[in-house]
Amino acid sequence: MNLIQTSFQNIFCVNLKRRPDRLIEIKEELKKHNINVEFVVGIDGKTLNLPDMISSDGEAIHKGDIGCAQSHLKIAKIAKQRGMKNYLVFEDDAQLIDNFNDVFPIYFSQLPQDWNFFYLGGNHSGGLEKVTDHIYKIFKTFTTHAYAVNGSETIDSIISVLSNDNEKVDVAIASLHSKFNSYTCRPHIAFQRSSFSDILEKQTDYKHLRD
Repeated sequence: MNLIQTSFQNIFCVNLKRRPDRLIEIKEELKKHNINVEFVVGIDGKTLNLPDMISSDGEAIHKGDIGCAQSHLKIAKIAKQRGMKNYLVFEDDAQLIDNFNDVFPIYFSQLPQDWNFFYLGGNHSGGLEKVTDHIYKIFKTFTTHAYAVNGSETIDSIISVLSNDNEKVDVAIASLHSKFNSYTCRPHIAFQRSSFSDILEKQTDYKHLRD
């Protein structure tokens, strides 16, 4: 069993029921790295009856944004209900570097023991502060395709910020980063695969986050 499997009490992966294509793709990706996950059926934004809204970052909030936020809320509530202290989340468009199982142990060994958030990749709009060769403190990081949570207080805070249907998931969780011990790794070891986004309803490719 690889280290990532034993480092967390559970690894979740969220997938919409109407996206079997993404389910096939993420299963193939995880199989390549010998990672077992618990799949969670995501909340479909198309089924939500919500008005048009604007996020705190000034961008429009789509129904898919709220569905995604509710999906991550669902995972946090599962973790709390089970009395879990930590977990890792993959979204179904996550893509890992080829030598993930070789690199992850190196990065994870450098992570401070009192960590609350650990992002395997992301858009670090709040800047970075170097801690070790591969670990950096984050203050406002967007994207939630691959992140870990540690501590019951952290889980409670995620539940709190995601319980109101008025914010994007990554923006809501990013509001917690400066309040907790939040980190990422450099270079990144998880990215978002180019695919059709149910949130934006168009093909997306976040190539800039690979650089």
